[in-house]
Amino acid sequence: MGKEYRFLKRKNYLCPKIKAMQKQVILLVLCWFVLACSSRSSDSVVLEEMATSPMNNTMVQEGGAAAVDASMKEYTTTPTTINEMNPGSQLIKNIKYYFQVEDVDKTAAAIQLAVTNNKGYISGSNFSTESGVKRYTMTVRVPSAALPLLEQAIGDQTVYLNYRTATTEDVTQEYIDIETRLKTKKEVMARYVNVLRNQAKNVKDVLEAENQIRVLQEEIEVQEGRLRYLKNQVSYSTIQLEFYQESTIKSDPNVIKRSFFSDIIDAFVNGWNGILHLIVGLVALWPLLIIFTVIVLLLRRFYKRWKK
Repeated sequence: MGKEYRFLKRKNYLCPKIKAMQKQVILLVLCWFVLACSSRSSDSVVLEEMATSPMNNTMVQEGGAAAVDASMKEYTTTPTTINEMNPGSQLIKNIKYYFQVEDVDKTAAAIQLAVTNNKGYISGSNFSTESGVKRYTMTVRVPSAALPLLEQAIGDQTVYLNYRTATTEDVTQEYIDIETRLKTKKEVMARYVNVLRNQAKNVKDVLEAENQIRVLQEEIEVQEGRLRYLKNQVSYSTIQLEFYQESTIKSDPNVIKRSFFSDIIDAFVNGWNGILHLIVGLVALWPLLIIFTVIVLLLRRFYKRWKK
């Protein structure tokens, strides 16, 4: 009887606390449910405002595929076609020539004709004459496949070859690396485009996807620019030409030789001018002359006194 009494007494003591805890749990569940419903309704209100506003009408609306296509126009550009990885070497060739010719003008015209026939172009040229020697410098870009033909045309014009230097830069590794990076970045951007079109559920997702697409598009444009530069350098070789024509003139033209008597007269004139300059210099030193005279007089006077 004592045990049953203590059990009933303990049960009566705990029941109010259990009921109070149940009420608190139910209250917390109701509060969580109300907050969840309010957040969903606020998101739906924001989406409705974006869908009805004229600024964001192209980003979020029903039938979202057309809206995403419209918003993607400012980020997407027509990508350049990237060839499959070329296992062949990508080489940049540069050649320098310095040689003598019979006629500078005829050689320049012949080289320009050869460059045009081989579908190349001249990127720079300069002509000068010094001591009767005509000199011509020229920078030529020509397709690498036509390089032997152009060098043959240069050899036909050469009287004496002073030097020829050639350098080759292998950019195969950089070329393949850029193509691989471009392929990877475009695949990642395609996934972000898919997220923007099909999986973006709220404004935050749309803005985040668009920002990632913008960053990737800028990086892709930089890589594509570098790839185009490398393709141009590989497909066109650079030749720097400097050729000259020997002249029979051994001195500068219009040089007048002076006679012996003219030199004698000039010598007298220069001597007289020297005397005049000396006098002018002495006159300009008059303060020093006065000081020197005073010092001499004082020394003579001191010497006379000392002698007495």
